[in-house]
Amino acid sequence: MKDKQKQYLLCQVAGWVGAYLIFSYMIARNPFATTLEYVYGAVLLSSAALLSHIVRVLFKRYFSYRSNLQQILYFACSVVLMTSISTGLLLVAVFLFAHLGWSYPIPRSQWGFVIEKVFVSNAFNMLWLSLLWTTCYLTLTKVRQLHEARSLLQASQLQLLNNQLNPHFLFNAINDLRALILEQPQQARKGLAQLSDILRYSLQPLEGDKVALSSELECARNYLALCQFGLESRLSYKFEVDELSLTCLVPKLMLQMCLENAVKHGIAPSVEGGEVAVVVRINGDNLEIQISNPYICQRSRQPSLGIGTKNIQDRLRLLYQGKASMVLTQQGKSMLAKISLPKEYV
Repeated sequence: MKDKQKQYLLCQVAGWVGAYLIFSYMIARNPFATTLEYVYGAVLLSSAALLSHIVRVLFKRYFSYRSNLQQILYFACSVVLMTSISTGLLLVAVFLFAHLGWSYPIPRSQWGFVIEKVFVSNAFNMLWLSLLWTTCYLTLTKVRQLHEARSLLQASQLQLLNNQLNPHFLFNAINDLRALILEQPQQARKGLAQLSDILRYSLQPLEGDKVALSSELECARNYLALCQFGLESRLSYKFEVDELSLTCLVPKLMLQMCLENAVKHGIAPSVEGGEVAVVVRINGDNLEIQISNPYICQRSRQPSLGIGTKNIQDRLRLLYQGKASMVLTQQGKSMLAKISLPKEYV
C-alpha cells in the first residue's frame, strides 16, 4: 500500500473515530439517553465514513482534473447525499430495532413523529459533519496538487538549467586540438581524451542533480587543462582541497561553470593572464568553495562572472531552498566567488 493511501486511511479512521467519541460524550451527558443511542451513533457515523470514502474514490476517478466549479458542485451534491443516506440508514435502524424488540415499540400512529424527530435532528448534525469533511478533503487535495505542481516546475527548471551547462568552449577546444595534431600529436591525443571525459561527464544521466565533489574536481581539472592549449602560459591554476570534502555532494557541473566564467571574464581579456585558484574546505555544517581569478573592472558594467552566475544562483535556490549562497567580491584586481552549501555526503 502506498504511503499516501496509508496516510489517507489513518486520517479517515482518526477523524470519524474522533467524531464518534464526541458524539458519545454528548450522549453520556444526556441523563435521558439509553445505551442504544451509542449504537445509533455508530450506525450514523460508520455509514457516513463509508459514504465519504465512496465520494473520494469517485472524485479521484472522475472529478480530480475537472474545473473548480464542477468540483464544488460535486461536493455540494455529495454533502446532500451523504446527509440523506446516512440519516435514512439511521431511521431504518431505529424501526428495525423496534420491530425486533430491542427497543421500545413504535406505534404506527407515531411513525411520522419519530421520522421527523430522528431525521431532522440528526440530519442537521450530519450536514455539518459532511461539510467539514468535504471542506478538509478538498483543501488538502488542492494543497497537495499545488505542492506537486511546484515540484514539477522546479524539476523542469532544473532540467532547463542543466541543459544550459554544455561546455561553451567545445568548438574552441576542437580547433585548438586540430592545430596540435600535426605539431604535437601526443598533446593532441591527451587533449582529445580530456575533452572526451568532459563530454561523457556532462552528458551522463544521473538519478539526482548532485554528484561527488571528487568527480566535479576531475572534470574541472580537465577543463582547465584544455583551456591551456589555447591560452598557453597566460593561464595557470591550482587546487587546495580538504580531503574530507571529496565525498561531499555538489550540484553537477557547478564548478565547471564557475571556471568557465573565470577564464572567459578574467583570464582571456587580460594580456598577462593570471592564475585561477580553487579552494575547498569544510566549515562546520557547510561546504565552502572559493574561486579567485584576475578581473579587469570595466566602469560600464558591475562586477559579474557573466550569465553563469545567474544559472548557478538559480540552481542553488531550487536545490537548497535558501540554505546555499553564492557571493561575488571584487578584491583589487581579483574577483572572488564564494559558494556555501549545506554539507551532504554521498
